[in-house]
Amino acid sequence: MSSITDLPEKTAPPLAELLPTIDPATLTQDDKAALMSLVQRAMDHASAERANPARAGEALTQALVLSVTAPSDHPSREALALTDQIAAGLTEIDVARAKDRAETILANN
Repeated sequence: MSSITDLPEKTAPPLAELLPTIDPATLTQDDKAALMSLVQRAMDHASAERANPARAGEALTQALVLSVTAPSDHPSREALALTDQIAAGLTEIDVARAKDRAETILANN
């Protein structure tokens, strides 16, 4: 990948797949801005998904992965706060499933 800013929005890989491939030391200011935009869109999407119980578990999985793989502390803390909000609306079983899926994703990256 030459630059985050080169990725068309509709063809960009999911954030959970993109973040482990990023070396923060090589990011330009434009790349950082584009990455923060991607993180914000992912968080906005996850917030919207919380309202849909059928997809809230998937949103929790994505937020958990993002909280671990975010390239800096700020988006990581925001994603972690979002995980608490999403988990509050789920059963313990659904939370456990989301954690298991997140661990599987992180183990495979």
